[in-house]
Amino acid sequence: MRRVHSMLLLITLTVAAVTGIGADTASARAASPSSASPVQQTAETGAAQRPAGTINLAPGVDLLLPSSELGPLHDGHNVSGRGCPFYHLCVWRDINFGGYGLGFYHCAMFDLSAWGFPPGTNNGVSSVVNNQTDGTFSYFYDSSMVYTMTTMAPEAIPWVGDRGFNDLARYVDVC
Repeated sequence: MRRVHSMLLLITLTVAAVTGIGADTASARAASPSSASPVQQTAETGAAQRPAGTINLAPGVDLLLPSSELGPLHDGHNVSGRGCPFYHLCVWRDINFGGYGLGFYHCAMFDLSAWGFPPGTNNGVSSVVNNQTDGTFSYFYDSSMVYTMTTMAPEAIPWVGDRGFNDLARYVDVC
């Protein structure tokens, strides 16, 4: 739970830094030794450049910032909604690639509930884009590690409910 609260604070600070909204109250809540925004802190520390519209949360995991631009899949097909960077498997809480989104770019098993996607609620995975290299598979599993769904790059799924799996995934095996 502490990790989710920390992640939500990071999201609030990030949105405030990017949009400039609530900057005074957001910075007052953060216990940070620097007055620079998280985006500025990342730039100042010389961290690796991330794809546009993303902020790195942990090795292999990016926060997808809200964007009004369509994001092309790497083979030139556009998806209706926010972009998913090349080499990423992206998930969103809402249908049509809306709401809170994460992009995974390391080949590993991830517990989605640890990143704010609890299964069996209205906050689970509702849409997915597999924008890894062509032919790369990612597999989704429920809380009991029972297989639920596969995606193969390049693929965009505006609503996983069409496949009968809305809000069910707890784990994703990327690549």
